[in-house]
Order: sequence, then C-alpha cells, then structure tokens
Amino acid sequence: MAWRYGAGPGCTETKIGQYVQGNFIGEKVWKCVKGCSATAKPPVGPVYYTCTAAVKKEDWEQGEKSFQYTFTGKGPFVVSYTGAMWMNLALPFSQTGNSDGGWNLQTIVNLGKRSDTGLPNASPVTASKPLYELQFQCKHEIQIPMVDPDGDKVRCRWAVNEECHSICNAVPVATLDEDTCTLAFNADNTNFKDGGWYAAALTIEDFPKAPMLIGNTSYNTSTPITAVPLQFIIHVKSKPLDCNWKPIFVPPTPVQGSHITIAAHASVNTKMYASNARNPKSTVVDISLTSPPGMTYTGPFKDSKHPGVVYWDLKWTPTAAQKGDNILCGMAEDDQGYVAYYRKFYLIKKLMASDIGTRKCFVQRYYEKRTCN
Repeated sequence: MAWRYGAGPGCTETKIGQYVQGNFIGEKVWKCVKGCSATAKPPVGPVYYTCTAAVKKEDWEQGEKSFQYTFTGKGPFVVSYTGAMWMNLALPFSQTGNSDGGWNLQTIVNLGKRSDTGLPNASPVTASKPLYELQFQCKHEIQIPMVDPDGDKVRCRWAVNEECHSICNAVPVATLDEDTCTLAFNADNTNFKDGGWYAAALTIEDFPKAPMLIGNTSYNTSTPITAVPLQFIIHVKSKPLDCNWKPIFVPPTPVQGSHITIAAHASVNTKMYASNARNPKSTVVDISLTSPPGMTYTGPFKDSKHPGVVYWDLKWTPTAAQKGDNILCGMAEDDQGYVAYYRKFYLIKKLMASDIGTRKCFVQRYYEKRTCN
C-alpha cells in the first residue's frame, strides 16, 4: 500500500521497519465485498502497515503487512479496499472510468484445497514503486516482477471495471506484454503532457500448468485461480539531457531476475552498485527500494576501485512468516534527477527442517487455525 508522503498511516524515512498506524483521511479497513454475506461487507483486516519505503522529495510512502481473518467457508471471496480520491491526473476521470475519482483495490481469496498439491492456492507475489518519475519525450519500459509460490504460470493484464474503478486505461497508447508484465510507451507530446500524472492499474493472475480442481470447480491452463491488484503513478516531465543519460546498475549487483536463497534462521547481506558512466558529470546520490519488511540499508559509499561507482549495503533477517518468495527492487538516482532502470531480484527464504510438508505448517497455522509442533 502507498500514499502521498504524510497522507497515509505515517511511514517516513526515519520509520523504516516500524509498524505505523497514524490517522489519515479515508477507510481504515479491507472489506469482504463478495462471498461473505448477502447483506453486509464485513471488515477483514486493517490497512495499517509496516513501513518499508518513503521518499519525501518524491512525495510518497509505502508499506506492507499481512492480517488474519477466519472466513466462513472456502470461497472464493472478493476482498477490496476502496476510498477517495486519486490525485488530479492528466486524463479526466470521466474518460478513464468512474468520474468520482475514487480508488478500488480488490483481490480474490480461494481457500479450497488444490487437487494437485493438496493445499490451498498461494496467490502470485509482486512488488512495485508507487511512483515512477520518467522523462518527457522519451520511450520507456516498466517491467513488473511476478512470482508464484505454487509454480503456476503468472500473467498480468489491464485491470477492468471495478478492479480499476476510476483509472481504467489511464496510460495513453501504452502496450502491455502480459507474459513478462512489461508496460511500454512513448511519452511524446502527441499523447502525453509535460508534467502530467498518469495512473496504471494492472491485475496479476495465476494459471495452473495442468488441469486441476479446487473443491468441485475445475481450472484449466486458461482459467485464472486468483487475482492480485497492482496500481501505481507515472509522472512525466522534461529534462535537459539525453534520454539514456541515466545511472546504471553494474556488477557485482545481482543480475536482473536472479534468485538469492537464504537458509533457515539466516540473514542475507548484499550490495547494489550504480555507476554514472553514461553521464560522468553527474553523481549517483540516492536509491529507492521496494523491499520486504525488515530490510535495512546504508549508503551510498564510494567504490574506491571504480571512479563514478557507488554502492549500498543491504541487510535482511526474514521472520518465520516470510518463508518463500520475497521481491527486492531498486532504482538509483543521480544529482540531476535521472533514475536507473528498475533492478529486481528475488530473495527466497528456505523452509526450516521442522516444517511439516513444506507449506503445510503455514497452511495449518493460517488457514486451518491449527498449531504447528
């Protein structure tokens, strides 16, 4: 979840890793809007979160948190968070959906056991910055990371109807590669406004690699099992330099899409290196991360062996609840406001030897409300 800086639960640059629950305007809970009750929309969990990132100069804060709720049945259920309103965008809301300018995030929860694994389905995992500052009059690609704990095929698509509410098709002439979840567009003056703000609304779904059942419902390779929302803002503005004069990540930064496996009870330490090689007159000064709760970092530090290169030290000690796939993404920025292409990789927290049947212990604790011994 993300808000404008100071407009949400209270995540700041000094509160990274802390649970924040400050007062803000808008709904404070997620609600079950379909499948739970014929007459009501019961709350299922708070929207307060553990602060994971905040950038005051870009005016955003971000965090994440899980919550527990006992559903009466196996589902599927639709859980959503609604409110008002989006900031003023370049395209009028009357052109992109509901003219009230409100937002809606919704996901599908299905607690029935899969016939192929004997366990409830695990939804796809994704991550993104809430805001992308991009150069006007340049071509851009934004690739969104996706991974599925069950090994299902994962695809993304444009959100539709109530999935996007007032920001449907709100990025002009953009194309979306559904298999790689890559958003591409040319921010030229034909379709974009210099200084304009645009909102992207995507839905990420998992598909079984072979036909299977959940309860009495059959799923084939073209039937989505669950759906996860992802929405973010794009801000395009003019800059005086060439489109490609931006920082770049360099080795030994983990390569794009790589996986780092973390042993049970262990911590991970890694570094991200960025260079000013494309614009030697600039200095790389900052990094913004989308990271799992609990990650800390320090820097930038100068690389004494490579002029123009700086690095950050990252450290993370995952909790027991963070077993499985966790996504880390970073964007480096120089002193002229240019940002590097998004670098993403996956942190895989291994299961402990005492876990029963891989994910079964997690399922017993969080779905069946049993105790793991």
